[in-house]
Amino acid sequence: MKPMKQYVLLLLVIFFGCVACDDSDNKISMQPEATGSYTDVRDGNEYHWVRYAGLEWMTENLKFIPDKGVFAPDLTPLPEGYYNDKRNAEYYKNFGGLYDYEAALAAIPEGWRLPTDDDWLKLEKALGMSISDLEQSGKRGSVQGELLQQGIEGTGINLQLSGYLIPDNRVMEVYSFVSVYGFYWTATIDESKVGGNTIYYRQIIYNSSKVVRNSMTKNNLLSIRCVRDATSIE
Repeated sequence: MKPMKQYVLLLLVIFFGCVACDDSDNKISMQPEATGSYTDVRDGNEYHWVRYAGLEWMTENLKFIPDKGVFAPDLTPLPEGYYNDKRNAEYYKNFGGLYDYEAALAAIPEGWRLPTDDDWLKLEKALGMSISDLEQSGKRGSVQGELLQQGIEGTGINLQLSGYLIPDNRVMEVYSFVSVYGFYWTATIDESKVGGNTIYYRQIIYNSSKVVRNSMTKNNLLSIRCVRDATSIE
């Protein structure tokens, strides 16, 4: 009997070990409820969108240049051969704009909105974030950071690691942490901070499954993903 028990135990170890390997090798993915596109009539830029939990999210960073607040990059033409002019144009092409909070509110196209903290929470919940994690600050979630960065092969949300800018007296031509972090505005004031000058944001991190929920002052320049209530429900 003893050899038989050892044989059965060995089979069980092999079976459960293989299951664990299969689970770890599977790429976690999710598909949107619907997809579509939108053209901003103000400047002709086209954006795609994906739908989750009744909200439609643009899958590219906003590019519109508002007439209020502070916007980067500086796209003012410079004499041919200037390195920074070329780099600014390349950043804009790949990542869109960076906006302070005033510019962010002014840049949203008609029919869309700067997502609230609740909009982001609703998206994170649709992507499987636990209730206990949702309203925490700092790094949260299990796989949501990965899901938010997936392109059309997965969720389609495609949040970009577009960095951010902290304004100072220098020409704003240095983009901090591009390809490492992505920072995205919400429209929601952090009421726990004094003065009403601190706004919630979301941060994604290269090669991380976590999503950061925190707040910062309005003068920093972050990326924008516009959202709207679903235009139609199939």
